[in-house]
Amino acid sequence: MKTVCMIALIALSLFVVTRRTGAECEPSVTNPEKFPCPRFVIIGPTGAGKSSLANVLIGRDKEFQNPDESEKCFTVGAFAENSKDGVTQETCHETGSWLGRGEQQVTVVDTPGFGVELEEEEETIAGLVNFLKNELKFVHAFVLSFKETDKRITAEFRLMVRLLSGIFGDQFWDNAIIEATHWSYDKVARAKRTLHNESTWTAHINSVFQGMASREMGSVFIDTYYDVGNTSREREEFEKNSNALLEFAMEKDPFPCKDIKQIKHEWRKAMEDLENITAVNQELNERIDRIEERNSNGVGIEPSAKTSSMSNIIVTVILTILAFVFGVLGSYWYKSFFDKVDVEEDSEDLDECKLQTVQDQQ
Repeated sequence: MKTVCMIALIALSLFVVTRRTGAECEPSVTNPEKFPCPRFVIIGPTGAGKSSLANVLIGRDKEFQNPDESEKCFTVGAFAENSKDGVTQETCHETGSWLGRGEQQVTVVDTPGFGVELEEEEETIAGLVNFLKNELKFVHAFVLSFKETDKRITAEFRLMVRLLSGIFGDQFWDNAIIEATHWSYDKVARAKRTLHNESTWTAHINSVFQGMASREMGSVFIDTYYDVGNTSREREEFEKNSNALLEFAMEKDPFPCKDIKQIKHEWRKAMEDLENITAVNQELNERIDRIEERNSNGVGIEPSAKTSSMSNIIVTVILTILAFVFGVLGSYWYKSFFDKVDVEEDSEDLDECKLQTVQDQQ
């Protein structure tokens, strides 16, 4: 009996070790030979440091430049030439060992930044959906990345998250984790970080997504420039947080991308609604012109029918105008609301700077 128990214990230990350090994918994953597991998809606004993070996760230099001049995949923005909105212009992937240490094989997907022009954003969404649905097919971790200094989440980033939630559904949030880039742990950075820490920063980011996310997300703080200061604290935090990200991905069931769908950009939908209202208004005006022309030519129309027809047209016109006005006012309120939030958070940032200045003087 003891022998059986011992064998079972050894088998269980081997399973855990394999699950933690092996490169095998779950049985449900159909393409492990091309895309090793776990699989990370890095998403975020332009300039958040996504490519730098992607490179470090597979052991490349944080300022890697793709040697292929025709491609900018994984090329870091600091070395971009003639690039107005970030370097990565299309969804692309690389495979390699975790942190370049030759053990755990992983797949890392770099994506273009959100928060740019409408046409480019639509292309980004279409390219991302196509790659995930038809090629990658399974994802273990969606890494929402932004800088420590991005405490102020813009309306564009909120819109991006709503789009992603609409594309992937609520299960997206079960596989999503927040990553703070450029979160330095050197002595000077820690001394300046007086008004927020890892917990409060994470709580703030989650509060921004309240009403959109189906659950609160965890976070990691991977500073890709940890080796510049190269202190023991920086190395320890890099190891701890990068391991936490790997553990998160390996503990999650793979998210199946087969059911994701392409959805229209909200700005595009608003523009199409406005065009439809304009078309209806133009048609009503043409109908009124035709009726007036018939009346001026003396074509007989029963008074009751004429009154009823005109009343219906007038009511329709009024309702159309009201819908348009409310739409414009709603858009104005939406913009004013986020402008107000931005102003308030700018004021908070200014107060923080003033406080830090006073502390430095002391």
